[in-house]
Amino acid sequence: MSAPTSTIVRLPLTDEERARRERAVSDARVCIELEGFSFSPEAEADNQAWIRGEITSEDSIARSRARFAKD
Repeated sequence: MSAPTSTIVRLPLTDEERARRERAVSDARVCIELEGFSFSPEAEADNQAWIRGEITSEDSIARSRARFAKD
């Protein structure tokens, strides 16, 4: 017997929420650049997907952990 599957329905983000997410990513970018680092292309793609509401913050964290686990 296979495990049940569920479908997650995400509502479109409001303009205010999208702007909040853009500011959060921008603030994070400034912080890491001040430390001499930058987002990898994969992390930047995840950031943009999160801003658009295509993935959750938990999804983004899981993706980052999976990338670091490969190293």
